[in-house]
Amino acid sequence: MVTLKFLTRRILHFGCFTIFLCPLFITSQIDVIAESKLTFEKDGIKISSRFYSTHPLQSEHQGITNLVIVVHGTNRNADDYFDNMKAALAQRPLQVSSTAIIAPQYLTESDIDFHGLSEDHVYWSSDGWKSGSNSRDESSNPRDIRIPSFEVQDTLIMRALRSFPNLRQLVFTGHSAGGQFTNRYTASSPIFEILCIESGISSKSIIANPGTYVYMSPERRVGGSETEFAIPNIDCPDYNEWSFGLEDLFVYPTRAGAEQIKEWYSSREVVYLLGQNDNDPNASTLPRSCRAMTFGNHRYERGRIYYNHIVITFGEEVKSVHSKVEIPNIGHNNFEMYNSEEGLRVLFDEAPLQSCNTIISTKEITLSDLAIYPNPAEFKIRINDDDLEEIETLQILDIRGQVQLNFGETRGTNEFDISQLSSGIYWIKIYSKKKIFVSKFIKT
Repeated sequence: MVTLKFLTRRILHFGCFTIFLCPLFITSQIDVIAESKLTFEKDGIKISSRFYSTHPLQSEHQGITNLVIVVHGTNRNADDYFDNMKAALAQRPLQVSSTAIIAPQYLTESDIDFHGLSEDHVYWSSDGWKSGSNSRDESSNPRDIRIPSFEVQDTLIMRALRSFPNLRQLVFTGHSAGGQFTNRYTASSPIFEILCIESGISSKSIIANPGTYVYMSPERRVGGSETEFAIPNIDCPDYNEWSFGLEDLFVYPTRAGAEQIKEWYSSREVVYLLGQNDNDPNASTLPRSCRAMTFGNHRYERGRIYYNHIVITFGEEVKSVHSKVEIPNIGHNNFEMYNSEEGLRVLFDEAPLQSCNTIISTKEITLSDLAIYPNPAEFKIRINDDDLEEIETLQILDIRGQVQLNFGETRGTNEFDISQLSSGIYWIKIYSKKKIFVSKFIKT
């Protein structure tokens, strides 16, 4: 039997049927709470959040090598996004047994109240979760701790690693407000380097039809152009503040800082998935603040302009990791976006471009006890004298495995100047007569 609730949700999320009137509204609270519960402690305080998963995270799943994480839109309907991504995966039957899907759910206070959730559940404002802001602590629902939504996402991913010990590929994606989350999280979270370094997991982010983005410079498009950018002459003093720009950063992105965010974002693999029919300037959920209007008139235009901004800001070489995929005849519809041939291709058919497995070969050994200090380091690193006895050369490589510094004869030397490196995570690769040692350090 088709229920009114089912029809209402299909109207809201998939477009109007001709026999229904279509009011413009956003649900005040979600209908369905995700069945799985992420619980962890921070500073001795219990924290809970909700998610869906094709595989319970309480047990190991040896056969899972691929993970897709999909983030819901403004209405926080994680169940719809979860089902729609499962439908997309079903179109690639050969990958079903090796792929897991996780859909986190970021709650608001109205969700907490409506469903009577316990006090350990964290919640955000309706815009805050999209931007990585701290969870809320209101007198109506007091909490002993506030935590960024991005930090909860980091924790969920690290928890998933325990269940998927053979994971090799992560696809992180979101549509609409979830696309906003994906854009900002990809720019400000260290998780992608951590996955690569600690577990050899390659990743890419797919940003689908967001209404706003975080810009990497204070320039915005000029007039009606899609390719010209300049400092805007507008009465909008906060136009370049987080999460629309890199000024006045929130707590979570402040940990990295603006320069690190730019370096991370320009080097990570990102696909901008744009529906060509997502071009309604009067769409009910389209952000229209003065900040948002500097991006363009509708989502499709904003996506094209943002991609051009990224190329102009970082140069043509950024196209080696950032790409734009436009889908004809599809509007603001996550099911159709992900289940299109273009969507299926970037989700399941194309592996991440940067393989973490190529950084360390099978002949190389990672030494967790190699004494590199200080770590993190700002100007110089030192290696314990006992480890230098048979070392011949030493190289510093970035996260993609590209050599940044090459030290020749090192016997008798235990101090190495790294001041010219940008902030980030690096490999140190040491050649001795018998072995090649690999370890890592952080440049601040």
